[in-house]
Amino acid sequence: MVISGTTKIIFMVGNPIDQVKSPAIMNKIFVEMAVDIAVIPIAVQPDGIDDFMKSFRHMNNALGAIYTVPFKQKAFAECDSVSTRAQLLEVCNVVRKDKNGTLWGDATDGLGYLAGLENHNMDPSGKVATVIGAGGAGAAIACGLAERKAHKILILDVNLARQEELLNRLAGAFPDTIFLRQADEGFAPDIIANATPLGMRPNDPLPFPADQLPPFSFVSDVVTNMAMTPFLQAAKQRNCIIQTGAEMAAAQVELFANFIGTPFK
Repeated sequence: MVISGTTKIIFMVGNPIDQVKSPAIMNKIFVEMAVDIAVIPIAVQPDGIDDFMKSFRHMNNALGAIYTVPFKQKAFAECDSVSTRAQLLEVCNVVRKDKNGTLWGDATDGLGYLAGLENHNMDPSGKVATVIGAGGAGAAIACGLAERKAHKILILDVNLARQEELLNRLAGAFPDTIFLRQADEGFAPDIIANATPLGMRPNDPLPFPADQLPPFSFVSDVVTNMAMTPFLQAAKQRNCIIQTGAEMAAAQVELFANFIGTPFK
């Protein structure tokens, strides 16, 4: 890839940023298509994100930005207009910038997660699910499962206020799905999703007890800096079907490109 003064830029913004897979996937395809677009990952300090977002509006060669931890709520607050899904969740992970600096946002984590489910022939309709983490990714995944008519969704988070807020918001939007803050009697999830950063660092605890993973359930992880996190390794030992964070990232790249408005195959 040759980057020049004519290159259009899509930023991938987070902190940390070294774990992200989408820039390499998207840039490879842009090179194959011979289009003058590059995805540039940047690690922004939390106290500098406001300055970056203000400057971003005035970058004439910037087409959009993809936001990861911990900036999805900030991205939502900065947008001028957002999708119905993003409005419900109050997060954005992808932003399109018009030539006049207007910012349009969407939350595609849940769509990427569902695309990964489809690749494994897993239909969440009528299923029971556990989502670990009520942050940006967890909220989007829980929303996606509810949109696909999951029967029951348990949402877990160490931040009880954040957990309660998300449960109330989703329960109001999806009255046909049962939302739980703790497992009820006989609870046995068909789908378990880790939507926390646990697993990014070598000494992280498992986000969910391995002995509580039902055999042959579908277990996924959003962590992308390793192919098989300790959580997924434990799930595999329990004969679970697994989906890696890299698979979810790969499923999202076309969603990113389509929303930002770039050519993509």
